[in-house]
Amino acid sequence: MPKMGAFLGQYGTVLGRSHYLVDGKTSRFLAPLYPVEATIDSADWALLQEYYLTAAPETAPLTPDPQPVRKMQQFTVRPIYAGAEESDAPYTTLIKFDAGRGQIVVGAAGQQGGRLRTFSGQGKLLSSERMGSAPSDIDLGNGRVLTMGSLIPNDLPRGQVLQPGKDSTLVLLDSLARPVEMLRIDLDRDGTEELIVAEFGNMAGGLNVYLPGPGGNWQFVRSLRQRSGAIRLKRVDLDGDGWEDLVALFGQGDEAVVAFLSRPGTTETKVVLRFPPSYGSSDLEIADLNGDGHPDLVCTNGDNFDYPPFPKTYHGIRIYENDGAGNFSEAFFFHFDGAYNVEAADFDGDGDIDLAALAYFVPDHLRPTHSFVYLEHTWSLLGNYAFRPAGFRKADHLHFLTMDQGDVDQDGDSDLLIGNFATYLPDGVVPQGSAVDTLPAFLILENQGGK
Repeated sequence: MPKMGAFLGQYGTVLGRSHYLVDGKTSRFLAPLYPVEATIDSADWALLQEYYLTAAPETAPLTPDPQPVRKMQQFTVRPIYAGAEESDAPYTTLIKFDAGRGQIVVGAAGQQGGRLRTFSGQGKLLSSERMGSAPSDIDLGNGRVLTMGSLIPNDLPRGQVLQPGKDSTLVLLDSLARPVEMLRIDLDRDGTEELIVAEFGNMAGGLNVYLPGPGGNWQFVRSLRQRSGAIRLKRVDLDGDGWEDLVALFGQGDEAVVAFLSRPGTTETKVVLRFPPSYGSSDLEIADLNGDGHPDLVCTNGDNFDYPPFPKTYHGIRIYENDGAGNFSEAFFFHFDGAYNVEAADFDGDGDIDLAALAYFVPDHLRPTHSFVYLEHTWSLLGNYAFRPAGFRKADHLHFLTMDQGDVDQDGDSDLLIGNFATYLPDGVVPQGSAVDTLPAFLILENQGGK
């Protein structure tokens, strides 16, 4: 309640506005969020507080027992290690399969910033390069790397877009607000691709557009949505006009799926889905789940790091079907505590779309068996969605935040790559001096073909 009041200019008698501005370094970024004068009078604020305190339950609803998960047959699990010569514990923040080179790119937070490593498809370490902070994305087309600036929630914008070179690394963009993803797209149809950066931030952030300026210096052009929480970006022709649109997932309070539809000289913004502010939205995939020729949405919500985490009945994986006119409605829900990442593909080669998902904020007793789930799409007599869950038992110090898919072993089917973030943040950080040769940097889940 006090934090809600601060956004309305009601700071109470103990903490003033300066408390929420944190310090001189971040105050100019946070000042627009906290009004100098109250935007709601004291009587109305008192009524609002009374409503919440009266209506809120004494305890949180109990979460249902998870569905039984059978032993997975579709994939075999192979851990990959960075090697004893690497001194950093595997806090993996980025994993991508480079299909063109047959290589695996892995970014991680480290003792002195971050690292970007490249592995062969067989898991052999090929290169390792220090970064100023944890890498969160890479453009495989041009090699540009996005770094977060700060892994832990912070409002000091220190993220960067880097262009690594043979002899030096060029900083293309600086002072980004904890950016987590980027992509190139020609939204305004002028023949030039804009760089879209999801600056998740903390309290302040934005979904921002950048273009190269005179002398090669990149410049801010405009903000598509000036608020924190942009976490996932997708390119898809959502309205069927032959031009790719941008679809973004936002968490962090004002949670939503927002489409930025390509138009000549501009974009049209459409809020496709809006979620409660406590949802913990974490990932977005786009695929035709029901085979009607229209893109559907698969969303996970399970981010549980804002306050002391406890299981939520509404955390999990959802399918939102497209009615063909760009309107989406929930058609399937699978409860999955702490759901954080999802991939959609026909993993078993039977012609329909299956799902694979990770969970990070998982209750202690469920972590060994419910940090990953493979949902095999099966046939239902009722004609609705039916998925058969399977998984594997993970080892201690394996915690999953990142995942990608691709034909890693070049045998014609989609494999999975899962990054190991080797600590559970609500419990604190494992010392970086841990023996990294005993902690895998990531897992390769090798697809065994039709099962």
